[in-house]
Amino acid sequence: MWCTATARFSNVQRRRGVVLHPIHHLVEVLSRDKPKFHETLLSSLTGILDLVPAFNLTNNMELTRLATTARETLGGITVDQLRSDPDMRKKTLQDAQALLATFGSFSGRRIL
Repeated sequence: MWCTATARFSNVQRRRGVVLHPIHHLVEVLSRDKPKFHETLLSSLTGILDLVPAFNLTNNMELTRLATTARETLGGITVDQLRSDPDMRKKTLQDAQALLATFGSFSGRRIL
């Protein structure tokens, strides 16, 4: 029983890490003095969020909440907005940092 629970926890941690990775990358890019924005910056996050229902086999509520909150917070942003609007970049950075602060356990350690 202990091994099954440990394996399940490990799988949830790994899946949460998959979702947090593109958010962490977004924070890294937005934190640079002269960030370069590629279309994949946001499309990789969107793609992962689209897959969460399929790979959340145990219906982990924290993983579901992470995906829902990330989609609500970062879902409506475009790369063109980030390129052209410094205020949007600042708000997006703050929102992404807040997500990491809330859900930042990444494979057993804190990202931020």
